[in-house]
Amino acid sequence: NRARVRFPLRAGGTLRRGGSIPLAFVNCVPAIGIALLAEDRIQTATQLQQALESGLPPDEPQWFEHYLYFGKRRQAERAATELHQAGYLVELDRSGSEWRVLARHQMLPHEDALDEAIEFLEALAARHEGEYDGWGVAIETSQNE
Repeated sequence: NRARVRFPLRAGGTLRRGGSIPLAFVNCVPAIGIALLAEDRIQTATQLQQALESGLPPDEPQWFEHYLYFGKRRQAERAATELHQAGYLVELDRSGSEWRVLARHQMLPHEDALDEAIEFLEALAARHEGEYDGWGVAIETSQNE
């Protein structure tokens, strides 16, 4: 069995979007820049550590999901095109009054790699007048859970 775990980027607000099973439900607010602040890096490290402690294999590439939201379809389409060109698998759909871009990619679950991906995605979202809303990863669970 695999449980999908959703992690917002920042502490201090509420997770804006529905997600999967939150392993560590931590609140978030909209991204306010392209470089991760020290507290954001700590938050990401904590969330990744929780995922690793819950069974995410540290030395095997994992599929990570990232959630980006845009006010207009054209903005979302441009972001999706750029993500696809950067090697991400991309889905675009309507989410309430906004457009959601779900970007998936495989990488080792290492803090530096995740921080780099988040910085890239925040900058991309900002360029297209959107918002980065967090990441998720699937974790193997036992049948008894």
